[in-house]
Amino acid sequence: MDAVKRELFLEDAEGKLERIALQASEDSLPYLCQSLEDLAHWYLVDFQHRLLNEGERHPESLAAAAAHARAQVDVSSLLFKKGQGARFSCEMLPDTAAVSLGLSLMTGRREEAMRLFDQLRAGLDTQLLDLHKEGRPGSGEIYRHFWFLMLLSAAAFKKRIDLQNYSLPTNMQPYADALANWDTENVDRVDDLASALAEFHVQQARNRSANDIREFDREDRMIFPYEILGWLRLHEWAGRENPSAFSHPLMNQPLAWLPPEPLPAWTTRTLDQALAAARDF
Repeated sequence: MDAVKRELFLEDAEGKLERIALQASEDSLPYLCQSLEDLAHWYLVDFQHRLLNEGERHPESLAAAAAHARAQVDVSSLLFKKGQGARFSCEMLPDTAAVSLGLSLMTGRREEAMRLFDQLRAGLDTQLLDLHKEGRPGSGEIYRHFWFLMLLSAAAFKKRIDLQNYSLPTNMQPYADALANWDTENVDRVDDLASALAEFHVQQARNRSANDIREFDREDRMIFPYEILGWLRLHEWAGRENPSAFSHPLMNQPLAWLPPEPLPAWTTRTLDQALAAARDF
């Protein structure tokens, strides 16, 4: 990416994170959650740009995106437990949470993905996500793919989500079929389900009006099937075989890549210091 974009979007966010790590004050902490989200977005776009425009795959950028997205949930959960989350604007939208969970699953680090799921599950009832019927009725009725990843993870990790407490989308297709068959041993069935999910993804990337909320209408998500790749990872962890090739075009392009091995843990001294600042505040 060009130097101007790098300075505006990467170096500015990294600079904010470094200042937060050094100061850990009431003046700096309000920028912590947003800086982590900005950095997760930067590294994801960097991964996609290099892969699509330069033909180079850089798994470390994917790992960095996942690490910052996970850190955002870590910090937000921690600050909400301390009663400071809303004060520092650490609320998350379901689609942002879905990207975080999808990225974590993609990197193949099972324990980290399970811990992230537990944090998001707890966040359903706090201001982190605030999707409880009694808190914000109807707030959980959009972003089907968020519930798809949450319910998949609950099934795979043998955890429970009490759905009667939340407002879910009235129509969960095509995800309902995939949920019902998430651990099928039939490889052809996996391909059929992936095709249905991929077609829905493509259709939901087309924003037809300013008031039309679509699942994947952000540029970094339009052809990035992270929710399908997250399912395939859980399917793999269940000891099932994934298809060696897929029928749908979305699953036959560079961004439909599931790392064959867990990506190495990614962190930096500044990120560790920023997380410590939130813990110690």
